[in-house]
Amino acid sequence: MSPMDWKGPPSRGPGGIKDFEEVLKKILEQFRGKFRFHGSLWLLLLAVLIVVAGYASVYTVAPEETGVIQRFGRYVRLTGPGLHFKLPFGVETVSKVKTGRNFQMEFGYRTVEAGVRSRFTERGFK
Repeated sequence: MSPMDWKGPPSRGPGGIKDFEEVLKKILEQFRGKFRFHGSLWLLLLAVLIVVAGYASVYTVAPEETGVIQRFGRYVRLTGPGLHFKLPFGVETVSKVKTGRNFQMEFGYRTVEAGVRSRFTERGFK
């Protein structure tokens, strides 16, 4: 069979997959002895991971804001003011948009007293 024979299976060089598996097993055996963790250390790492995930999943929306939740960049839902939860570690992101404030411009009259029956004046304009 020649190297350019298209009908047969592809040829592999010397060694192949078996040599790679043996090298990988040797590397894993070397590291296995050096990095032995006791059960309490694993529990500590798990507790730290849970605390970080909890901190990353809580967010607050201010009274004049609306929270826009995106999961992997795609819109999912809107949230109102208050304390809310989301999926941590970048799965869901929150964009807070100021939507509750109304700006007012007055032309020709000035508000003296705001209320149900507002009072206006024309004085003070030049």
